[in-house]
Amino acid sequence: MARRVPNIVISYPIGDDDCELQESRSEFFTGMSEWADVTLINPEREIPDKLENEPVDLYHMAKRRTEGLNNLQYAQEYGVNTINPASGARRVNNRVDTLEMLEDLGIPVPDWDVGTYENIHMEPPAVVKTRRETEDGKHDIGNLSHDEPYEGRKLVQDFIPHDEALKLYNVGEEVRTVRLQDDRHENFVDPRHADSEDIDTPQYMEQYADQIRAETGLEIFEVDVLEEGREVLDINSVPFLADTEDGMDLYEEAIRDAAYR
Repeated sequence: MARRVPNIVISYPIGDDDCELQESRSEFFTGMSEWADVTLINPEREIPDKLENEPVDLYHMAKRRTEGLNNLQYAQEYGVNTINPASGARRVNNRVDTLEMLEDLGIPVPDWDVGTYENIHMEPPAVVKTRRETEDGKHDIGNLSHDEPYEGRKLVQDFIPHDEALKLYNVGEEVRTVRLQDDRHENFVDPRHADSEDIDTPQYMEQYADQIRAETGLEIFEVDVLEEGREVLDINSVPFLADTEDGMDLYEEAIRDAAYR
């Protein structure tokens, strides 16, 4: 008897000729049509009716947006499979919650504070960030400056100069690590332009992965780490694992397993 074809809905932008990286990721997801019915939806679109009333086997948020987080919640409420739980994805979307969680777990992070420009107790060099990853569609706001005050309550975090960084990928109980080197920028690494090299995962990073997985319930995530001080800079619940030798195979296998769960 032939195995049924699962119906998968993935929130990710449909390929854009002006964005080569986005195009390649869209092609990866649509390439799974060899074994599944795959529908890509606008990540800024909520689809509660589709998740409740249509035979969807898996909803996967592959682009982090508020609407995608809401869709994760809808999927769980309507019995649709997901890889990551909505609670864990929301938790790491909140940068302040993430930092507090990491500190509670004994995982080092750069010094940080939250507040208005007038009340913040930080000095440059420091980075000003939104408190949530999805807030205003922005990632980092900019650098702390006494000449250019920022508006509202923001997260301010010490900037640690670095020309290398480690990125850990977690898929289920599998972990992979790459070292990123960026010769284009001084004192920081831009993953979009960095050279990557697969390395053996350090034991302390395996422990980080175990702790984060146990605390959040996330099955797929990435962790940005500074090697010298072992500080965690970020946790991302929507990684794309193309940097690693077998990362994309692991990613597709995780999607397939969840769709047939």
